[in-house]
Amino acid sequence: MPVKDNQKTLIIGANFAGLKAAAALPPQSGVTLIDRSPRFEWTPNLHEVLSGVTRPDDLMLDRRKIAERLGHRFLTGEIESLDPDRQQLQLSGQQTLDYDTCIVACGLTSHFHDVTGAAAHAIPFRTAKEASTALARLSALLSEKQAVTISIVGGGFTGVELLGELLRRSRNESRLTFRLFERGQQLLEGQPAVVSQDIRKLCAPYSVDIRFGAQIRSVGEETIELENREILASHLTLWTAGTTGPRFIQNSVIEHNAQGMVRVNPSLQSASHPSVFVAGDLAALPEPVLKQAYHAMDMGALAAKNLSHYQQGQTLQTFIPAPKPLALAFGDLNTYLIQGDTVLASPLLAAAKEAVYQLYMTQLSANLPLPEFSKGISRRASRSFKNLLLPELVRLRWLALLKQTRVLQWGGLKDLDNFARGLAGTFH
Repeated sequence: MPVKDNQKTLIIGANFAGLKAAAALPPQSGVTLIDRSPRFEWTPNLHEVLSGVTRPDDLMLDRRKIAERLGHRFLTGEIESLDPDRQQLQLSGQQTLDYDTCIVACGLTSHFHDVTGAAAHAIPFRTAKEASTALARLSALLSEKQAVTISIVGGGFTGVELLGELLRRSRNESRLTFRLFERGQQLLEGQPAVVSQDIRKLCAPYSVDIRFGAQIRSVGEETIELENREILASHLTLWTAGTTGPRFIQNSVIEHNAQGMVRVNPSLQSASHPSVFVAGDLAALPEPVLKQAYHAMDMGALAAKNLSHYQQGQTLQTFIPAPKPLALAFGDLNTYLIQGDTVLASPLLAAAKEAVYQLYMTQLSANLPLPEFSKGISRRASRSFKNLLLPELVRLRWLALLKQTRVLQWGGLKDLDNFARGLAGTFH
């Protein structure tokens, strides 16, 4: 492909992958970032909003300021359509943007699987606004009703962490019942079964009902009906059970799968339109990657590199997922570190998970003006100390917590080696 001067590049989505891609592209190089919201949100900690450990503003950064400090333009708007044949993007308000190359990194959206009433009565849990809505609804219910049942649909990472945070907040509240629905036969499908087993043991002393093989027929204002016609109370239904690609992708001629994910080659390049690259969980790779969102920043960096190589007519590089350990927090009851087949469990690991959050938020906010950068670090660190570390210091539980540290499953030296390499990459 011949080199063209004044290349116009669009980055659709300014989340983990999009911001990382923007940081990897040179300033003043014709890059425009686009997102529907002016605020970046650290979504891995959204569940902590329900317990009050985290406030929504702790999870947010100003996208425009970050983009401008990187030397790029930022636009806010809803995407109406993407025409990869004409290389055009249409935003709400009839604004049309032409591009030479494009990185799509806007992620997935909630999917209700055509369950009757779910879109109207269930609250999805993918944004800070949705987390705040759930918290307000929970607070109102506790002030109005003598008995409250909270349902979580989906036993993946988000659903399990939500349950843990609700137990942190209210596990000794006798009028509360917690119910989790999972279509499969274990929590965290694809992960070692010992994690699911351990979480069920932790839930046993409390009013927690975990339903495996659950097929939901409909969701009402205060009920859930199963396919077997059983009707259960559900005063608050939180939906974490499925995702799909954004509508503008599903309506586009760009090649995508049934879930609305863009089909890409191993270099993150669209299978049908070579000027488009895809990063994050929207990319349908030839070989699927487990927990792909964990690799979003690496994918964003590689998408930017390959986009530059494409512009220069150079060979593209293959995306190889790094051996990243997975950290799962179950409120203040336990935290799990999963590396391959090895599982370490300890409440003390919550501090390590928090350290990763602080590290990445610091890296992402490094492009903010200095006063805002410093203020953000101070606010996040002080609240973390107050809400996570200080309660354990006051209760003098460190020895008890240390005794709870266990290796639930050992997968061999290969996992230890991968963990060391993944840890080195995290702090690189």
